[in-house]
Amino acid sequence: MKRSSLLFGLILTVACSFALVPAVLAQADETPSMSPAAAKQIIQNRARQVILAIQAKNMNQLANYVHPTKGVRFSSYSYVDKDGDLVFRPAQVRDLGTSKRRYHWGEYDGSGDPIRMTFDRYYREFVYDKNFARAPEIRYNEISGGGTIIINIFSSYPGAIVVDHYFPPTEGEMDWRSLRLAFQKRGSVWYLVGIIHNEWTI
Repeated sequence: MKRSSLLFGLILTVACSFALVPAVLAQADETPSMSPAAAKQIIQNRARQVILAIQAKNMNQLANYVHPTKGVRFSSYSYVDKDGDLVFRPAQVRDLGTSKRRYHWGEYDGSGDPIRMTFDRYYREFVYDKNFARAPEIRYNEISGGGTIIINIFSSYPGAIVVDHYFPPTEGEMDWRSLRLAFQKRGSVWYLVGIIHNEWTI
């Protein structure tokens, strides 16, 4: 019994330590196209406006930042499923705030049960489940957190700038949260193409 308790404690310590540091990018092509400093200089102000629009759930304002042809993809966890994740064009984003339609957003980690819900509920559970506009850590082209899901954000959005709004875990817990905004350039303008939620996964 004592040995089992020690083993469990060791596993928990390692897991929590992993959650405290930036995640290791899973693939060779997951190298960002520019440095964190350069990314911050380009996107900081625009990313701030986007996160404030998300915080206010102002879908009309948010739609103004969405890529006009690619739309914005919503990913429930760190893995970007380019075939399965839902994508909305700017006009569709404007309607999401009042839509009563139940969408299939993917599957829950662990159980594999379908994530089938309205946008209002999805927003509360998989977009703004923390006050990310006041996140204690904001990283540019650096990925926070851990878990077991493959990170493929930079290969999914080539040339993108990714802004990671990160809440570190409380001591002894794995309750960290992250909301990542991916921007791609069209002409001279950087548009929102991805909203990626992340938390500890099994």
